[in-house]
Amino acid sequence: RLGHLHGVDGAEDDLSGAERRPWLEAWAWLFGLGALFFLSYGFANWVTSLRAHVPEIAFAWERRIPFLPWTVAPYWSTDLFYAGALLLSATRDELRTLAKRLLATQAICIAGFLLFPLRYSWARPAASGWAGDMFTALLSFDQPFNQAPSLHVALTAVLWVAYGRHLRGWALWLVRAWFALAAVSTLT
Repeated sequence: RLGHLHGVDGAEDDLSGAERRPWLEAWAWLFGLGALFFLSYGFANWVTSLRAHVPEIAFAWERRIPFLPWTVAPYWSTDLFYAGALLLSATRDELRTLAKRLLATQAICIAGFLLFPLRYSWARPAASGWAGDMFTALLSFDQPFNQAPSLHVALTAVLWVAYGRHLRGWALWLVRAWFALAAVSTLT
């Protein structure tokens, strides 16, 4: 079926429009969800920055977690996997279910940032080279008012499931290992 779906055997697809990969709708969801992410995330950071006091929850052991500048790469890669998951969706139903999950995850986390803001108050260590450049780009929109819940980890969990529907064997385990590293990167 996969060969026929993609026309590998040279035959024309005889699938109805409802069963074909919804490329156009996937791109629309990607642009819409991306714009909503930046608007809502920026709004939550702005509102919280206006508050006189934003509490912090931190444990002494957290100060012993090493700073590993290279882990900014798996952190940022979540954006690519986010886009890829939408484009990987094989049907409209799958795409819409994934989009709703991503939207709900974002709404819950943004509501948490607004209703129960928590601040990350430690100075971030300096990073240089390509990692430093990536941190500079990240700090251009990422404020310290999103300590919990972790939107990054929550989105990674949704993506874990989405990719699990399409990958098998070593590719699945490689992606899952990368996702685990992306989630841990929020600490390092």
